[in-house]
Amino acid sequence: MDFIAPLVHLAILVILFIAMYAMREWETLERERRLPEQTVSDSEVPALAYQTLADICRSSSYSNGFVSMGRYFKEREWNERDKRVIMQDLLSAKLIEQHAMFSNCFRPTDRGLFIHGERSMANPSSGVNISAEGGSFVGGVFVNSAGSSAQFGQGNQADIRAQYYRDLADSLRADAASADELEATFAYDCADELNEAVSRGDASRIEKTMERVDMLLRQARSAFSLTRNLFD
Repeated sequence: MDFIAPLVHLAILVILFIAMYAMREWETLERERRLPEQTVSDSEVPALAYQTLADICRSSSYSNGFVSMGRYFKEREWNERDKRVIMQDLLSAKLIEQHAMFSNCFRPTDRGLFIHGERSMANPSSGVNISAEGGSFVGGVFVNSAGSSAQFGQGNQADIRAQYYRDLADSLRADAASADELEATFAYDCADELNEAVSRGDASRIEKTMERVDMLLRQARSAFSLTRNLFD
């Protein structure tokens, strides 16, 4: 009869395990029930999910993998249910991974980077319009075509725009002096890339570098006030 006691202990452990599992499931369902109503339509989710993936892929190139998306969610005014629906779309497809400790931190998987790269090549931007306030000038940058070039209005406006890019590169270097090491390294890289693109008259490269600068300014935790003043 000595075998009865271990069986009783095992049965108690199984019952405790089932009870703990049931309680955890109940807590999950209760949290889900308390979430606000979804504000984005189901038809919007795929497009919003891809936009979020693109942002994570771009940011991860200089954030050591994981990207904090808290500000991104706040800027888009997504509530907790919106965020869960959109991010679950990416998680289920194994395009991103969530940080084990920080719920708003994600990084792209190899599959996610591949999908983002394929879509970027298949759906290139047809162009970007760049404008300056205060009645200075308006220029257009046309890319993704043979012999892409920057075109501006009359007179010396092209020279003015080129000088703007050089000033922006200088401000990036100045701001980098008071930024943290990771952001400073990325800023120096952008400044070098921007100056080289301007010297070559490579509009496509200028556009891509400006996208990187925009990403830096949105994610930066320190400094870059000079650059923001020029960039805005």
